[in-house]
Amino acid sequence: REESLLYDPTGKTTSAWRLRGIISVIAHELSHQWFGNLVTPKWWTDLWLNEGFATYVSYLGSQESRKNWKWMQMFIVFQVQDVMRVDSLESSHPIYQEVFNPDQIVEIFDRISYGKGEINQEEDQARGSTIIWMMNNFLTEATFKKGLISYLKDKSFRLRLCLLNTSINLHRRARFFFQQSSRDQSSEQWFIPINFNAAIGDFKRTRASHWLRPNATLTLTDKDLAASSLDSWIPDPAKNNWVIVNAQETGYYRVNYDATNWA
Repeated sequence: REESLLYDPTGKTTSAWRLRGIISVIAHELSHQWFGNLVTPKWWTDLWLNEGFATYVSYLGSQESRKNWKWMQMFIVFQVQDVMRVDSLESSHPIYQEVFNPDQIVEIFDRISYGKGEINQEEDQARGSTIIWMMNNFLTEATFKKGLISYLKDKSFRLRLCLLNTSINLHRRARFFFQQSSRDQSSEQWFIPINFNAAIGDFKRTRASHWLRPNATLTLTDKDLAASSLDSWIPDPAKNNWVIVNAQETGYYRVNYDATNWA
């Protein structure tokens, strides 16, 4: 539609919100020149790679168009938080889905592919992009970019393919549902990249310092917390020390704290 591509530079007929949408659409479709055209999945099962990358990269491209619009903060609101809402429903599904017939192809163009790679044609895309966002942060941008360049060069013109409850030193996790679910979660365990900040506000450090393994717990010692807080951590509850896990929502999981940490 023309309204998704054309805007009035005077601002008389195009609002800032509409301009945001136009920039995002153009950046998303341009991203497909690399993710979908230059490199194409062998089969529809890996659609989330196309759409997840295109969605994530579209925010990076949009950021170059309007540098003061805080695009990656919008990414957290429109992609990460929204797809978590969808993912908390029992109707949610993995981003990797087997496709056996043509009718199933249309069904997988949903919010999970785009954002996690809207239970409409953007759900898988949204979840896909948030997983890629998480990878970029726990690998570090330099390492992620190096791997991505290698991937595009090597595969070009070829077909290729929760809720985290925390106290200060204990991490547990389970699948988060809006409503109580009887669904068996025994197989829904995953590796969680943990970054945290203790007693200081350095939220730019998003690289994972620890990993929470499936069916396991992770205990952070005073030594871990002191290292995170540049030695400003004092193991004394009276000092009102605090711990923030998952800085900038770079990990695809929710965090809950004990009463002391919330206070």
